[in-house]
This record gives sequence, structure tokens and C-alpha cells, in this order.
Amino acid sequence: MRIYKHRPNLVLDTPKASRNDIENLFGSKYFYKLPSGKSSIFHALQAWKIKKKNILVPYYVCDDVISSIELTGNVVVLCDIDTRDLNVSYESVSNVCSVVEIAVLVVPSLYGNSANIEKISDFCKKKNIKLLNDCAQACGATLNGKSLLKYGDAAFVSFSVGKPLFGFSGAYMSMDSKILNRIKLNNTSNIYYLLIMLSYIFSRVLIEWRISRLIGKFFLKTSNLWIKYTRISLYNVCTPVWVDWYNMKLLSAQLNLKFQFRQDFIDHILDSKYYRVIRHVRGNPVGFRLILLFFEKKNCEIFSIYLAKNKIYHSFGYNVSSFQFDSAHLINERIIDIPIDYNKKKREYLKSILDRYS
Repeated sequence: MRIYKHRPNLVLDTPKASRNDIENLFGSKYFYKLPSGKSSIFHALQAWKIKKKNILVPYYVCDDVISSIELTGNVVVLCDIDTRDLNVSYESVSNVCSVVEIAVLVVPSLYGNSANIEKISDFCKKKNIKLLNDCAQACGATLNGKSLLKYGDAAFVSFSVGKPLFGFSGAYMSMDSKILNRIKLNNTSNIYYLLIMLSYIFSRVLIEWRISRLIGKFFLKTSNLWIKYTRISLYNVCTPVWVDWYNMKLLSAQLNLKFQFRQDFIDHILDSKYYRVIRHVRGNPVGFRLILLFFEKKNCEIFSIYLAKNKIYHSFGYNVSSFQFDSAHLINERIIDIPIDYNKKKREYLKSILDRYS
């Protein structure tokens, strides 16, 4: 029983989000369509004309965040995280900024749980630091009744198979309109987007059949060859109208709570003597993956084998990019990341596997 099968019909049956929906989400009528989350980071720094400056990010973060910053010619400076929810530590941000001159702070809200963005936002305003609010994993989350995307000098959501907005590509970013107009993209590549759409369908929608997964890998490799052959930049390519149409439907489905069952599932999973469940510390979350933090590395390894034997797909979180903070040793090789399936029977099966182990 393979977990992680996408259900596009949940999306296709939903009217697409209106421009008014997007404006309410961002708290602004100015937003830009971009090819990806990493492209959003790249273009935000470019639009702000930030170069050869220090950009502060948490050490536990997607590698694409760091690579996109480095591509702009800036320097990545790391800060600590709060191990309760694996998000940025406000105290660490304050400490680092007291000894290093920081131009921009990138704050992701991981796994659908709000970072301490309100307090960090106030701090950044006082220190004249740009705040880039990465809501790639937290679209629809709120803090004190306010959309998370309303915080920061710029904020963005993005779409990919490993995110709550599980499309195959795309992003929306909001920032000051005069600065937003500095962003310039090249023409689109419908062939590239067609290839990654086919990879998405065969690798995710039809994931239960091995032949489909192999076909999906073929289309993914073909898309990479197409990039190399045409020399297109995935940071600068426009999103086609038909991809934007699907993304707007995804966004609408998320905002209309069609995926609320994922957070409900997380809320009903108990901690065990081997691990604790990563939960929200503040605000209203939009959880979409079950994240388990183990107390011992060995128990994490044993549990991974147990899941594999029971055919439960899982991964191990992000790579720890630095061990300069004590918390890194508490999370390194101790995280299990389990997608939450749309099929109720599969969710019940997963829960039974977890209960049996506990």
C-alpha cells in the first residue's frame, strides 16, 4: 500500500481562485507570477538590488533557498531554529543581527506551521532589515486571524509535488508595486512544462504502478535534457496560461479547506516514547505532512525499516547545513517525513501502523 497518491479531481472540481481571492490572501493587489519558489527568492533580491550582502536564513531549510541566494552574489548567514516546530528562532535572529550586519531575512514557515513571523516582522522593521516571507509550505495558514502572507516586505507561495500546493511548477509573489515592476521574465517553454506535467501525472497521480513511475522518471529526465538543449533558465521562464489555470484551482482548493483532512490527521496522532510529532506553536496551521522527531538516531533508523516493510513511503526531512548550533545535533538523522494520503483507508492504515509500533 503506497502512500502519496495525488487526486487532481479534488482540484479540477473546484472553481479557480479569483484575483480578489489572491488580493485578500496577500493583502495587496500587486503580485507577480513566477516559475518557482527559488525564482521568487532570486527575483526579490534582484528587485531590491541586494548584492554582496548578508542574507539570514535558518540552517534547517530547503537547499534551493540557499542556492538561489548564492546565485544573486549574496552571502548566506545561518541562524538557529526552534525545535518545537523546526521554524526560525526569534532569539537567534536577534542574537545574529547584533553581531552581523544583515540586509535580508528569509523566513520559511515549515510543514504548514507559522513561524514567529509577527515578532520577527516587528524586529525587522526596527532594524531596517528586509523580510522575505517564504510561505511555500504554509499557504492558508493564519496568525492572530491574519493571513500569513500579509507579513513581510515580500511574500510568496509556490507549487510543487512536495508542498501543500502540489502542482508541478509555479509561484505567486507580492511586494511593493514599483519594485515588482523591475522583474522581467523571458518567454515561456510549453514543451518543458508539458514534460514536467507528464512526469507529475505518471510519478504522482499514477504512483501505485511501477511502470507509471518509470515513465514519470523518463519524462523528468527528458525535461532536464530539454533545459540543457534549449538553455532556458528556470529562474526566468514565464509560467504558461494553462499551468496558471491549474495553480489557481489548487490555490482555491487549499483556501476552501478541501485538504483539511491532512491537519485533522496530524492532530489525532499521539506522541510516543520514541518520537514526538512536530506541531504548530502558534496560529492556525495547514499541516500536510506528518513530521516525527525521534529522540535517538537508532530508533529513527529502526522505524524507517519498519515503515518500509509496511510499504509506507517516507523521507528524512532536509539536510542539516551546519552544526554550529546545538539544536542541529538534536534533529540530524532523527526526522521522519510521511505524506498524508487522500484515501481515507490509506490514512487509517498508516495510523494503524503507527499505533502498532507505539
